[in-house]
Amino acid sequence: MTSAGVAGADVTTFTNSVQGIVDGTVLFHPCGNDGVGEDVVLFGFVHFVVHFTLPADFSGNFVVTSNWNSVIAIGVDSGNVYRTVGGNRFVTVFDPGDVIAVDSFSGITQFIGEKSGPRFRAQTTTHITFNTAGVVTVSIDFTRIVCE
Repeated sequence: MTSAGVAGADVTTFTNSVQGIVDGTVLFHPCGNDGVGEDVVLFGFVHFVVHFTLPADFSGNFVVTSNWNSVIAIGVDSGNVYRTVGGNRFVTVFDPGDVIAVDSFSGITQFIGEKSGPRFRAQTTTHITFNTAGVVTVSIDFTRIVCE
């Protein structure tokens, strides 16, 4: 944690970067493998930048930006490769006295096939925890897969 400086001596700001590793995560792509459906295995990581600004009364904001561009999925049966595109930005506002340790948010990640593989979207829920020492952890749950 770093102090915001003289003008905001009663304000604490915090920025950290963390990777959410998804290597080996298996999802079922219902439209993969020519419509039969197949498991796809994810490789790579999601890059998160976590920032919060907290006045002494603990009101403030928490901003998370995610970038999924380093994640690929490979079809177990077809071998089709899917690349992710885009990212998400989430903002939470805290009220005075709130205890800030965990935040969760939902997002949509799009997977685009390199050749003939049909696109799909994955709905995700990301859980971020952090403590006053600046340690940030991330976990990602894939809650729904939709064909496009």
